[in-house]
Amino acid sequence: MTPINDDDDILIMDHEQTNTTQQTTSTSWISCIAAVSRVAIKAPPCYRTNPAVWFRQMESQFVLGRVSTDDTKFRHVLASLPEDVAVNLVVDINSYAELKDSVIKLFQNSKNELLEEVLGAQSL
Repeated sequence: MTPINDDDDILIMDHEQTNTTQQTTSTSWISCIAAVSRVAIKAPPCYRTNPAVWFRQMESQFVLGRVSTDDTKFRHVLASLPEDVAVNLVVDINSYAELKDSVIKLFQNSKNELLEEVLGAQSL
């Protein structure tokens, strides 16, 4: 469409500038919403001697961060585990509850083995 006079040209430019401003505002709003949907969790270091307390602290962080889905909890805990712990877990764990139980059992087994080792060394 060809402008009839200079005034029409100005109106077309104003309309284009308004569209650009609306798109920028819309994009900013979407970015703002996306930022709000991200959750900040501060995971404490893994407590090998008392994993139940560590999980209580993780669950407290989930409440503070408004994390309620099993998948998100699972991923936060898995990402927070030390490498030597993560590699000793069963590969087919797919839920937060399974992961929690496995980690607690792993540490409990390690405690029992250490206790047996200490008691065995004392009896010699």
